[in-house]
Amino acid sequence: MLTALMIFGILIAVMSFLGIVRPQLLVDLATGVARQPYGLPFAVGVRLLLGTILIVAAPMTPYPYVVSILGLIALLAALVILLMGRSRFSRMVEWISSMPSALMRVSGIFGVVFGGFLVYAAAN
Repeated sequence: MLTALMIFGILIAVMSFLGIVRPQLLVDLATGVARQPYGLPFAVGVRLLLGTILIVAAPMTPYPYVVSILGLIALLAALVILLMGRSRFSRMVEWISSMPSALMRVSGIFGVVFGGFLVYAAAN
């Protein structure tokens, strides 16, 4: 399970770095996926998978409480997105994608730190 956590951390860090370097590319990717019929289920599924991995892997990490709480937040996010429905989900993605590039880059920094934390937690 730690390997899965590390893989998720690497993916999050890489995608977030992409958001720093080329924010429009990341926006185009996210809005493209969100517009597809599988966009909402994909967003929910990724959060369910991440939340489950975080909760199961938490006892094996040096920060079990922090990792568990992050897992619960991911599961809660999945539920909220599911309850939003396709229409509100699409509007939320469009709203986020209209934010200035500078804000996307700052968000990317947080994403790189978060992904790095997951990798660190899985490796130690």
